[in-house]
Amino acid sequence: MRLRLRLALAALCVVGAALLALLGADVVRWPAAMRSGDVRYADSPAQPGLWRITGAFPFGAARGLLGLGDDVAYRTNLFGRRAHAQQQLAAIVLYDRSPARASAAANLAGVLGFANAVFDQPRAQIYLANSVESFRVAIGLDPGNADAKYNLELALARLKAAEQDNPAPAGSSKGRRGNAAGTGEPGTGY
Repeated sequence: MRLRLRLALAALCVVGAALLALLGADVVRWPAAMRSGDVRYADSPAQPGLWRITGAFPFGAARGLLGLGDDVAYRTNLFGRRAHAQQQLAAIVLYDRSPARASAAANLAGVLGFANAVFDQPRAQIYLANSVESFRVAIGLDPGNADAKYNLELALARLKAAEQDNPAPAGSSKGRRGNAAGTGEPGTGY
């Protein structure tokens, strides 16, 4: 009887160790899956299967153990929330009677576009050009908006670098809006 109990206990330990090894393998795979999902999301946000692994351990236990549900939800909604915020800020720019508030809203809209450029490299020039335009609007509404001036200089420098890294074909207006938007030199404030 004692031998059977020891054998059963040993078998239970072996099964438990195997299950822990499977769980550990899933836990180790998640960081790479998150990075890969981020890269694929930047290329195609609507792509199915982002931030998932085919887990060896059942019921997605590794994802739950790591607490990744909120991380995935945040990533999934990131661009949608920014777009919604930009729409709300655009309404403030258009309809708020306070030039200072409208300028602050235009500046924030530019900052959101600037952030999108970081996360969406294939369309970075477009986001940066839109940010430049937003910062210029902010300065036009409130010439004393130092944040918008600083952000404009930074966006112009990043736009110039992005254009050097990925030049547009001759005659293309890729990444530009309006009359030569984004062609000013950093440090000028314009």
